[in-house]
Amino acid sequence: MGEFIDQVARTVAAGGSRREALKRIGGAVAGALLAGLLPKEAAAGPGDPCGGKCTAKQCCNVANGVASCVAKCPNTPGKNSQPQCCYQGVCATSCGEAEEGCCNTVTGQCVLNGQCPPDPNNPAIKGCCDRSKPLPVCVAKCPNNSCCVGDQTCRPSCPGTDCCNTVTGHCIANGTCPGANGNKGCCQCTDNPPFTRCLAACPSGVSCQGGFCAQGTCGCTPKTCAGDYAGQCGTALSDGCGRTLDCSNTCPSSQVCMTSVSPRVCCTPKTCAGDYPNQCGTTLDDGCGGTLDCTAACTGAGRVCLTNNTCVKPVTSPTSCLADCYPCGCGNDVSGARYCYQLGGAPTPCSTDSDCPRGGFCNSASGGVCTTACYP
Repeated sequence: MGEFIDQVARTVAAGGSRREALKRIGGAVAGALLAGLLPKEAAAGPGDPCGGKCTAKQCCNVANGVASCVAKCPNTPGKNSQPQCCYQGVCATSCGEAEEGCCNTVTGQCVLNGQCPPDPNNPAIKGCCDRSKPLPVCVAKCPNNSCCVGDQTCRPSCPGTDCCNTVTGHCIANGTCPGANGNKGCCQCTDNPPFTRCLAACPSGVSCQGGFCAQGTCGCTPKTCAGDYAGQCGTALSDGCGRTLDCSNTCPSSQVCMTSVSPRVCCTPKTCAGDYPNQCGTTLDDGCGGTLDCTAACTGAGRVCLTNNTCVKPVTSPTSCLADCYPCGCGNDVSGARYCYQLGGAPTPCSTDSDCPRGGFCNSASGGVCTTACYP
């Protein structure tokens, strides 16, 4: 610019006409405007094999050791036998580090994550980045084994309770699955990626609960009776995934489910022979919240069951202890009949009163046995 000003000044000083000076100025301005309209070479970036010769709409591609400017990087296997995309002016096999960018295969240029173009057939549906291959590429819809999450990246599952809308290929909020005739659909859990999918309606016989087809939260590993409720029982134990477990048949055959406590536990009940010898009745506590019927334990051989659940064999005189007068007791059976019975096992044989415990005497009329006065 300084040289140009000097030339104009010399023209005037040498007696040149004003027209000639203006011509020089106009020519310089026109040249500057024309230069601004022509394509410029891109500044050579670090590691640019083309040395900055490519324009802004070109990319530097290296093939067979020769660098050249191309309008679009080849989408056929190139460097390292992998597809390429233009990243920072150079054809590369990736679009930056980690999840920095994604290749727009229409333009052949890497775009920032979240800037993939929408579906050309439905512009309302955002595009997504498929990262299942070494070179991530923009797609109108994610592959069937993935779904597009909020950052516009294809993922193997939707976050939280979101569900995959397989029509659009995007994850949507729980409870917003589209159904038939304007009704809401429901989310079904699956065993394979993306692990959820929107259905217009749940399968026959299955209801929609909390946005899911009667399955609780997807991705949740339910508890089991054997692994998580060992020793417990019942029909309404939580499986940890929004449903209940029926563990009512998990107790061993020798145990019962104790329903009177919480949590319910498996319990070994008492038995008539082992825990209630010489007792009887129908309401003995079984120790597990139930009752025992030990009536059968007091039948035959002249035995009767009294109301105090005592199994006895009445003495000769059923209503009085005076006849044989040895230690005895009396009581009624369930029908109200009165019986008296010998206490403490067999009478003690004796010859005189001194052979008997204190308070007792020798009853020779009863065959010489110790006894005490007892009354019905």
